[in-house]
Amino acid sequence: MTHPQIEQASHALVAEVQRQTTSHQAFYDPEGDFHLSATAMVRAVLASIRDPDSAMIDAGVFESGADPSDSVHRIWQAMIDVMLEGH
Repeated sequence: MTHPQIEQASHALVAEVQRQTTSHQAFYDPEGDFHLSATAMVRAVLASIRDPDSAMIDAGVFESGADPSDSVHRIWQAMIDVMLEGH
């Protein structure tokens, strides 16, 4: 099962590709290669998953510890792991 955040990110990616294509920001170069802005696509995906769902929050809470910088690192990874695992 795919995590809803992954589905959201997929839709955001497709929407950004469509936006770039219709606004002529995407283009073919003289050699026939198609170009898109990867930066804009990554930003669209990150914006779409900015708000964690309850499973991601629970994973982050479970990973919290005493050292704030270490905790933030582990919390971030735990939240992304939950999203990637499809829970």
